[in-house]
Amino acid sequence: MAPSVAARVDPSNGAVLARFAQSQILRDVPVARDAAQRALIQDPLSSRATLVLALAAVDSSDIAAADKLMARAAELSRRESTADAWMFDLDMTQGRYADAFRRADVMLRREPGLAAQILPTLVKVSTFPPALPDLAGRLAKQPPWRGAFFQSFIGSADADYAAVLAALRDAGGRPTPSELGSLVERQVRLGDADGARALWQQATGRSLPLIVNGGFEGSASAGSLDWQGERAIGRAVGIAPRPDGKGPALRIDPYAVGKPRAVMSQSLLLAPGSYALRYEGRAEGGNGSLEVSVRCAASNQLLARERNDFTQGWATSALTFVVPATNCAVKQVRIATVSGRRSDVPLWIDSFSLRRQ
Repeated sequence: MAPSVAARVDPSNGAVLARFAQSQILRDVPVARDAAQRALIQDPLSSRATLVLALAAVDSSDIAAADKLMARAAELSRRESTADAWMFDLDMTQGRYADAFRRADVMLRREPGLAAQILPTLVKVSTFPPALPDLAGRLAKQPPWRGAFFQSFIGSADADYAAVLAALRDAGGRPTPSELGSLVERQVRLGDADGARALWQQATGRSLPLIVNGGFEGSASAGSLDWQGERAIGRAVGIAPRPDGKGPALRIDPYAVGKPRAVMSQSLLLAPGSYALRYEGRAEGGNGSLEVSVRCAASNQLLARERNDFTQGWATSALTFVVPATNCAVKQVRIATVSGRRSDVPLWIDSFSLRRQ
C-alpha cells in the first residue's frame, strides 16, 4: 500500500505516518514535517520520524536543530545511515574521532555498498594527524572492510604510507602480508626502490632481503618482490616437493610451456654495485636447459644471462652482474625456457641466493 494511502486509512498509526512523512520529505517539506510530528505523538521512539524532522530542519537551514535531531535518530536506530553519515561528519568536525570511526564501522558493516562513498573519506582522513590514531585503532581491530580500505588507500596519490603504518603499529596492529605486498608493489611500479625498501623495513622491522623466497617456500607475499609466474602457463610451471625430499622447488615442463619464454620472474631492489646470483637445478630423466637472466626492469637492459644445461643430478650455477648507478632503480631476475620440443624433459630449479661482491 502506498504511504499516502496508508496514512489516510490509518492516520493514528505512528509507523504509517512516519513512512508517509519520509515519502514526502523531498516533495513537500511542510507536509512531511507535520506527518513526522504527528507520528512522534503516537510513537516517541520513531527513528524514521525523527530523521524526517532533522531533514526538515536542514531544509530550513536550522543546522543546530538538525544536529540534535540527527543525533537522536542515530541513538534510536542503528539502521539510519543518513543520520550516521551526518553524525560522522559532525563528530569529525568537533574532534570526536573515535566516535566518528565507530559510526563509519557500523555503516560499512551494515551496508557494504556504502564503501564507495565512505572509504575515500577515510583515506583522506588518514592524512590528518589528529584523527590518525583513532583510525588506526579501528583498523587494528581487523574490520571486514579493512582490505577494501587498503586498496583505496594504496590507490590514493595523497596517502601517507609511513604515517599509517606507524599509527597501525602504535595501535597494536601490523599490515597483513597482502597489504604489505600491495604497498611495496606500488612503490616498485613507481620505480621508487628506496621507498619500497623503507616500507618493508618499517612494516616488518627487517631489511628487505636481496632476493625474496629464494627457496620457493611460499612464505612471502610482496607483489613482484616475490616470484611471479605467467598465469597462462598453467600446470606447465609450478612449485612442488623436490624429488630428493629437501623442501619445495620450481618444476618447469618446457614442452608444455611451448615456445621459449620467461616463465617466472622477481623484481630486485639493489643498490649499484657488483652481485653474484647462485642457484641449483636438475633435469628430470634426461638433459635439459634453462636460462636465467637479470635485467633493468624499465629499459629491459640486459645485465647478465646464463644458459644452464642440466642433467639428472642437482648442480649449482652462478652468474655475476653489475647494477649501474643510474636508470636501473628496479631490476628483474627471470627464469626462461630455451626450447619447447616434444623431447624436452621437465626441469627443476631451486635455492636462489644473492650476495653483493
